[in-house]
Amino acid sequence: DSQHTLEMNLSLTLFFAVFSLFSPSYEKGIKIEEVRTCSGKQGQLTDISGLHTTEGTDGWGLHGKALLLHNLPNITLGGMFYKRLIDWIPVLPIPSITACNLLKKGFWLYKVLQNHSNLPTACPVKKGTFTFRDEKIKDTEVPWYAPSGCVKTDLKFNLGNKTIGCYKIIANVVSGPLPKKFMCLD
Repeated sequence: DSQHTLEMNLSLTLFFAVFSLFSPSYEKGIKIEEVRTCSGKQGQLTDISGLHTTEGTDGWGLHGKALLLHNLPNITLGGMFYKRLIDWIPVLPIPSITACNLLKKGFWLYKVLQNHSNLPTACPVKKGTFTFRDEKIKDTEVPWYAPSGCVKTDLKFNLGNKTIGCYKIIANVVSGPLPKKFMCLD
């Protein structure tokens, strides 16, 4: 059963990659619709209660402040990337990587967040307040292979075997003008 699920996920990933190649536009926009903790409660790692999404702007829809409550030790993060068809379908796992390696290698979603905030660019990451600005994202900031439509990213931050932070990010990736109304939320 897990082999079938893996094959299905790989097939969907290949389909979206090929579909993106023939998409009418490589220039894509992104609208963040929701950022929340997995449990609905603030965790030991951050307080994102000051972070909000904004409907009907020409920006990316995210503004406010997030607090990092502790200096980041060498934590690891991983997760899953989903595409919404009728339901949320897991498409691509996010391999486990240390936070410092992520900052060194870069990840397109983090780079987009970083370009519109004061998120750190190098380790070590010190506790503090990070401010996000609702600005228009440049078409070139979203890679061509990002599937259009509703996408969800689940990210888990672990210290050893203990999860110290878990977040869900729901976004609408579009070719052309960004929609004024959100469409991806349940």
